[in-house]
Amino acid sequence: ACGRRINITGPYTGGQSYLRCMSYVNQNLDGCRSLGPKLDELQRQFEEETLPSLYVAADDVETVREELLALSEVEESNAEEELRSLRVRLSRERNRLEKLLELRLDGELSRDEFQRKKQALEGSIGVMAARETELNQRKKRRVASVERVLMVANSLPRLWAEADEVARRELLETVFEKIVIAKKRIVTIVLKEPFRQLQLRKGPVPEVFRDMSAVSAPTEQVASREG
Repeated sequence: ACGRRINITGPYTGGQSYLRCMSYVNQNLDGCRSLGPKLDELQRQFEEETLPSLYVAADDVETVREELLALSEVEESNAEEELRSLRVRLSRERNRLEKLLELRLDGELSRDEFQRKKQALEGSIGVMAARETELNQRKKRRVASVERVLMVANSLPRLWAEADEVARRELLETVFEKIVIAKKRIVTIVLKEPFRQLQLRKGPVPEVFRDMSAVSAPTEQVASREG
């Protein structure tokens, strides 16, 4: 809570490890002045209270999905505008290519002139078509990303239970911006975007979701709609 980072110390005799604030380690009088909580006690709170807190109820999944997509679309508005402009330009260039072929068939263009202009137009069309494909794929990835956020949120207890130390670190870095500890308890969590949007829709968490060996029904519903 004093703003310093926390590290893990131990295990000591008896196998206990503790969390210690760096201001305590460095004897900073403006920071924490006591040894932090036992690691296993804090982890138990994290598993029982924090991990389930991102749960999205089945009735809310569609609304949350729309909210996340809307947030994502705001961020990608420039790409959408570019895509619309690109489609107009592509249509214009393809029309020019058709007219060029008509001029050649009517004998109004020499073979060399036709080939030169045709090559230039096809090159321009190829570049724009590649960019169009890239922008379309970005949009698809954005939709898939929203589905993954919902899936991860509704699978956190299971994902955590099944993960090794490296995977747990990756999960923490993906979902959490900051975890604040005070008086030997987690008092605040700050999520990374877009997971942060889920904090606005907190509701009762079904007991089955707290079972770290279970896959909740809403998770299965979300997974079935991915892609």
